[in-house]
Amino acid sequence: KACPRCNGLVFPAEKMVSLNNWYHKKCFSCSECTRPMDQFIACDAPDGEIVCKQCYNKKYSCSAYTMSGGDMLKFLSTTTIMANDGDSAACPRCRGKVFHNERVVTKGKNYHKKCALCKMCEKNIGTKDICDGEDGEIYCKFCYHRKFAPIGYRGAGCSDWIDNDATNALRHSFQAF
Repeated sequence: KACPRCNGLVFPAEKMVSLNNWYHKKCFSCSECTRPMDQFIACDAPDGEIVCKQCYNKKYSCSAYTMSGGDMLKFLSTTTIMANDGDSAACPRCRGKVFHNERVVTKGKNYHKKCALCKMCEKNIGTKDICDGEDGEIYCKFCYHRKFAPIGYRGAGCSDWIDNDATNALRHSFQAF
């Protein structure tokens, strides 16, 4: 492989590895502060460069701004960096590229934390609470069971929850024919 900094051939004995590239040891430095790095403090930046953890936090993290992380997440655009066609790191909701530190994973799909919302209640869903629906959408566990569980289970204690499909199915399942 070629080193992206000097375009020279990188031999396995001298390689320094980032997420996507191989570098020479002398070329493996922060693109912001030019500090020499090892593989433990190197971070891949969204622009394809490598930076040290301190520069990454200064430039790309929510702490670089005066808002809290949750508030900042609302304003960040997930479509700033678009994924290539057929890229497995593409978010199904916004088609933006999903980076490793911001992904919520389901069966074969990666969502941004901002885009991982329940289809019904629009609640943010974490990796542990996410359910893939039979319709290809994602749901929180609560809404998934309400929508896709067997009919007797859907109707248990759900009088304040409204879903036309579920109530029609419940109504028709108890009618005498």
